[in-house]
Amino acid sequence: MLLILAPTDWWLGQLDPVWRAAYTLRYASTFAAPCAEVASGPVSAPEAWRLVFTSPRADSVFKELVYSDDIHYPALLYGLAGIYSTDPTFFAEALPRVRVATDSVTISVSCAKQRVPVASLITDLRSGTWTRRLQEPPLQ
Repeated sequence: MLLILAPTDWWLGQLDPVWRAAYTLRYASTFAAPCAEVASGPVSAPEAWRLVFTSPRADSVFKELVYSDDIHYPALLYGLAGIYSTDPTFFAEALPRVRVATDSVTISVSCAKQRVPVASLITDLRSGTWTRRLQEPPLQ
């Protein structure tokens, strides 16, 4: 098969499920809690997060999201929500990346999107609120 004729994301389907989920998190456009999901649609970021979270590679994938070369805030936040459970010491050391942020990010809670300052999410991250939200099943 000629790769030039394949869909642009064809190669993504060739990855194992954990790396495919990591890719979804890395390029997510929002930091979202589970919401009603379309069964035939692409994997949502919260669903991808749960797949990574239950994987034996969770710690390394979440750390990679936190310390990628460029700061992509949804990926950073998904990574922090994961390492909250997998490595509390690393979590505490990584929080300054969020604390100094002056940018905003789109979040989704209860299926409602809003734009918030990244630094305003620290309290919820530190208390584990986002980690618990992401572990919940999607709303029906």
